[in-house]
Amino acid sequence: MIKNIVNMDVKTGEYGFCKTCGDVVGVAVVPQDRLQRRIFQAVERRGYVGNWSMGQFLARQVAKLGEELGEMGFELPLELPARVQENLLVAAQTCKMAFDGDDWPDTGLDRGVQEWRLRKILAEAADMQVVLACVGETLGALLNEDVDLMQEAVGKAERDVERGVRGA
Repeated sequence: MIKNIVNMDVKTGEYGFCKTCGDVVGVAVVPQDRLQRRIFQAVERRGYVGNWSMGQFLARQVAKLGEELGEMGFELPLELPARVQENLLVAAQTCKMAFDGDDWPDTGLDRGVQEWRLRKILAEAADMQVVLACVGETLGALLNEDVDLMQEAVGKAERDVERGVRGA
């Protein structure tokens, strides 16, 4: 079972523009690693961590990524090749059903797996984060505003806490 993650630190003394009044103001900046932790804690409070092993939880997050990728692809009907969009939608539906199910074998990923395998998974996660950073910057340019995808994710995860687990 995944344990609670705590001890959120913030840096202070940085300055930014107030979106409301336009003044330069001192701000507290949450370091990026703490934003990641806040998102995880919100997912945990929502009830999605539960009694899953770390390996099961990680595998379920891969399914969740598939679901979300398909949903994003659905919003690009003219930009994606039809075959890509169709495959994404089928994959998203399959991933959604799997994520909502309870057929997740406990393979012992968190008990003695080779470090090289975890490093490879970490590298793939970093590749995904690169893509998401590019998506955020592109959306910011299209919207003509600064988009901080990590802040967006923190807000989304924290707002979703009160919804709880889907279908529960």
